[in-house]
Amino acid sequence: MPTPDVLVLQADSLGAVAVIRSLGRAQYRVHAASTRADALGLRSRFAYRTVVSPPYTDRGYVPWLRDYVRTHRVSAIVPSESFILALGAARAEFLPLIPFARDERVVLDAMSKYALFENLLERAAPHLPPTLLVPNLRVVPSEDELERLGRPLYVKVDACSSLDDSPGATHCASSPAEARAVLFRLQKSYSRALVQGHVPGQGVAAFFLSARGEILAEMMHRRVHEVPYTGGVSSLRETWRQEAILKDARDKLRAARWEGVAMMEYRWDSATDRFAFVEMNARF
Repeated sequence: MPTPDVLVLQADSLGAVAVIRSLGRAQYRVHAASTRADALGLRSRFAYRTVVSPPYTDRGYVPWLRDYVRTHRVSAIVPSESFILALGAARAEFLPLIPFARDERVVLDAMSKYALFENLLERAAPHLPPTLLVPNLRVVPSEDELERLGRPLYVKVDACSSLDDSPGATHCASSPAEARAVLFRLQKSYSRALVQGHVPGQGVAAFFLSARGEILAEMMHRRVHEVPYTGGVSSLRETWRQEAILKDARDKLRAARWEGVAMMEYRWDSATDRFAFVEMNARF
């Protein structure tokens, strides 16, 4: 059986570097690609071939990708969120090569915090933070509506809802008035937004690998240290397990109809054992 050729995109990200290393060690022929010539993954000794691609915004990107996949007989693509969004009308053509859900709508919804929470709220899913959907940013909620979510507030926007190719982002606001100011400012760049109230506790997460409706692997971690310390990126963590959170994460993963890798992030209060789902990261 010939050695599979796998194209790993966004080789400038730490996640992609880990994928390049893992697949290379497993004897796959890894093609590391990035739009940046200084990408760390392009210097990996586990990469079989390295390439600097055109920018995702370049009209020639999809023709370049099509030609590269055909020329090098690429059998799988490890994507990034920005890559999936950049494919546009060509997305269905390349989805069979991506080890994620095959349904285009499912894939796009997994990249959207708004779509995921809209789905969960419709299902009356438990363990959600105080949440307000803003389906049209031209109609900003009142201070009274935002006050019900508590303080501070987090305004979240998705790249897939961008009007000008702005990336997804989270903005913290200390008050409803400040949150409204953020929402007004975002009107020119996004069509919709998600606003959530603060959930106390420590960052924990459940990780999954699933395919064809079956969970193949799972683990959990607890964040010992975050940057910033009030809640953010995990900088030190330990393997950890809590059965109620794990079950809830499985239920939400199935509600999203997701296949592939996923991180289900929570805040957990050790004093009360209460927890709330924060977001799903459907990527490496």
